[in-house]
Formats: sequence, C-alpha cells, structure tokens
Amino acid sequence: MLCNLQIENIAIIEKASVDFVNGFNVLTGETGAGKSIIIDSINAVLGEKTSRELIRTGCVSANVSAYFAFVAKPVNDLLESLELPVESDGSLLLQRKLYKDGRNLCHVNGATVTVSVLRRIGMMLMNIHGQRDSQDLLNAEQHFQFVDSYGDLEENFNAYKTAFEIWSSCKAELKKAIQSETDKERRMDLLQYQIRELEVADIRIGEREQLNAQKKMIRNLDKLNKALNGAFVSLDNAVSSVDHAVHCIDEASKVSPSVSVLNTSLQEAISILYDCREETSSVLSQVDGADSDLDQIEERLDLLYRLSKKYGNDEGQMLNFLQDCREEYDRLINAQAVIEKLQVKCDKAEQELLAVAKILSDKRKSAAEKLRLCIEDELHFLDMPNASFLVHFMSTEPTETGADNIEFYITANPGEDPKPLAKVASGGELSRVMLAIKNALADKDIVSTLIFDEIDAGVSGRAAEKIGKKLKQAAKNRQVLCITHLSQIASRADAHFLIEKNVRDEKTYTSISALDIDGRINELARMNGGITLTQVHRDAARQLLVDAGVL
Repeated sequence: MLCNLQIENIAIIEKASVDFVNGFNVLTGETGAGKSIIIDSINAVLGEKTSRELIRTGCVSANVSAYFAFVAKPVNDLLESLELPVESDGSLLLQRKLYKDGRNLCHVNGATVTVSVLRRIGMMLMNIHGQRDSQDLLNAEQHFQFVDSYGDLEENFNAYKTAFEIWSSCKAELKKAIQSETDKERRMDLLQYQIRELEVADIRIGEREQLNAQKKMIRNLDKLNKALNGAFVSLDNAVSSVDHAVHCIDEASKVSPSVSVLNTSLQEAISILYDCREETSSVLSQVDGADSDLDQIEERLDLLYRLSKKYGNDEGQMLNFLQDCREEYDRLINAQAVIEKLQVKCDKAEQELLAVAKILSDKRKSAAEKLRLCIEDELHFLDMPNASFLVHFMSTEPTETGADNIEFYITANPGEDPKPLAKVASGGELSRVMLAIKNALADKDIVSTLIFDEIDAGVSGRAAEKIGKKLKQAAKNRQVLCITHLSQIASRADAHFLIEKNVRDEKTYTSISALDIDGRINELARMNGGITLTQVHRDAARQLLVDAGVL
C-alpha cells in the first residue's frame, strides 16, 4: 500500500507530505484547489508521461517520492529480475525528479533507473481510475479487454496474437508474390537484359586498376622508351667491356697464373649483364607496340564506368548485382510454384488461426456471461435496480484483437431493449458501470492500491451513498484513494484529507492536511451547504459520519 507521498514544486504545491492509511482514503477540496495535481504527482512517480510545465513557476526542478509497505511478491520478483535492491521488510521507495530542461532522475530503493523501468514497477503497484476509463467504456473497441481481464484470458489472447501475426505475414508474402507474377514478364525482360549486358562485359576483379596502370604507362611511353633504350645501350657496352676484360685477364694469366681467379667472377658478371640486356630488349619490344592498345584500354574503361553507374561502384559490386539478377530470374521462372507453396502455407496458418480464435471466442463468451451477471449485481446495488447489462458478440473476420466484435449494451429501465452503452448511458450511469466493472475485476489485479479520480461524476443522492458503500467495501481487501465532491462518499472514509489553496505574497500555495473529526464535520458541511455554514449543516454532516459508522 501507499504509506507516504511527498511532493515538492509540482504546480501550485510548493511542499506537501501525506500519510495514507490502509483502507479507504478520500481527498476533498474546492474546485481548483489542486486535487488533480495529486493525481499528476502520483502518475509522475509511477513513471507515466509528464510535462515540464508541471514544475512550479520559478523552479528549475520538482520532486515526487512514494513510500510503499507490504508490496506483493510479484513486485519483489520483478525488482530481483531487474537487479534492483529489495528491502527485507517489504517496503519500497520510488522517487522521480523532473527538470525544466526535460531531464528525469528516477530511483527505486535508492538505485538509479530509467523512466520505463519506473513505469513497469508502478503498473504493479497502483491503478488510477478516472475520466480516461470512462472514455474506454465509451469506446467499444476496448471492451474486449475488460472481458479478457475478467476471464484471465491473457494466455489465450497471446496465442491468438501469435497465430494472427503468422497468418498476416503469410498473407503479405503471398500478396507480394502474386503482384510479382503480374509484373513478371516485364521484370524478366529487364533482368535478361541486365544479365546479358554484364555477362558480355566479362568483368574481372581489379580490372580497372590494372587498365589504369597500363594507361598511365602508355601516356609516359616516350620517357619509358628513352630510359629503356639508354639502359640497353649501357648494358650492351657493359657486356662488351667485361668481355674485353675477360680477354685481358686471359692474356695476363699467361704471364702470372695467379690472376686467373678473376676470370670466374668476370664470367658471372658477364652472365648477369647479358641477362639484364636481353630482358631490357624484351620490354622494349613490348613497349614499341603498346601505344596501339591505348584506344582499346580507353574503350574498356569507358564501358566499365558506364556499367558501374548502373550496377555498382566497383567490379565486386557489379558481379554481386549479376548474381542477384540470376537468382531473381530463377525465382521468377519458378514463381508459380512459389505461389502455390505460399498458398498452402497461408491455408494452414489460417486454419490454425481460426482454431485458436474459436477457443478464444468460446472462453470470452463464457467469461462475458459471468461478467454480465456480476456487473448487473453491482449495478443493482448501486441504485440501478432495473438495470440490464449485456455483452454483445458479433463474429467477424480475424483482426488483431480476435474474430469477434465485443460491445457492452445496457438498459436502465424495464421494458426497453439493451442498447450500446456509448449511446444510452448518462454520466452518472457510466460512473456506476465503471465502478461495477472495476469491482468485478478487482480480484484479477495484483495491485494493492486503487485510486478513483472523481468517479462520482453525474451522481448524487442514494446512488452516491451506494457508491460510498461500494468503495468502502472495496477498501477491505486493498487500499483505496478517492477524490470526490460528494459528502455521502467522503463520510465513509477511514482517513479524510483536505486540499486547500491559499495566496500569500502574490503566490499560490496548496496544502494537504489530514482532518480530525471536527475537521471532517466542517468539510462535509461545506460540501453539503456551500460557503455559509450553519449548525444545521454541521448536524447533517455529523449524522453522515454516524450513519457511516465513523462516530
């Protein structure tokens, strides 16, 4: 349960601390006093989306903290799975700091977390019921969620969603394949042209680099030719010189045999020089005709450039494109076989979908009948004795939510057929239907705290008294917080908090205070009598507390 809520610099609340009790808590106050700010603050500390405009004017940041006691085991299990601190006494502290620049600083038991983690934990701690819930009741597309929650059908719904996603994926794949068949001939013509163009080009990896090197060489042909010729002449002269040296050493060895050892080295030198001269001559012969290849090289480079603009930046990308074209062409040739296989796959997926859809629908109908009876009992208690409630089913093609439309129908008067809730329910009736549904679903929820934000809209008199009794009853098994304008509801609270707005030094301040018995009598009298309070008003307020068992 929520034990303590601390608020700092939220809207017109400069600083406030509230200690709630384990039971039925009500918050009352004049319109505009700041009751909605309490809900905004709780939403913020639970990780819900909020606005920087919530921060009090003139402040750079705002803080909200919520201290819980006796949290449920699933909450602690979630904390452990997230590697967050778990307190041995079952307590839990949530904190959130909001900054004007949009930043958030969130903590769980002192550990820093993201807003999304804070939201995951917050969803398991509290449920806030208010105007948005009424809108969900008016939106028939949301009614299936109430039935699924009541029937514990999450597992069945998830199985249906999985089957629906598989079926939808099959259908999309089949549709794409059929559309491809329509454009197949045109596409195959294009692919044939691209394949032929790339195959004729006979592209080789690294070809452009090699051709550019050859082109560079040819453009420097005169310089190359002159250098090679110079090298050849020098090598030829060197061969002649060394050959002459060999002859001289032979003559010298006749006089001095010891110099003949030089002859071996000279023979090796002349062999190397001879090889170099011949290699240079070979290169020269190639260079002599190289300039005639320049046009062919330019044409080849131009072809490769044009192909690269269409099929890829380099030879590797162009060859990959060619392979992709071949594979797609093969697929198109076999497209009909693919379509037939996909059709079989889709038929199987549809059969499996319809099977799980029927299971879900049957379970929904069973749960809906029990929910109908439960809600009717609740409505009869809430001063709608002739109310008739119906959960209307209509079979449809499979959608994301199931194979049936579910809508709530109601009639409050005998002799009238039930009609869609959104079309016939008044504001007061809608509030009671919502409370009836929430009570019916109460045992399906692990949260320990329920918050009702002005659930009494459009209700007065006996109906208000019945709602107060029902809220008090709900608070026996869990903590209930309720913002109300009705004294019949407020009188049944275990703890009553007054929210007041004051102006000091041209600034607005909101305070929250727990009321004692005298304070409760005065506040109930104000709620009944308005500005001018008389003893009659106070006596009536005291009687409300007596009737509620508070006095």
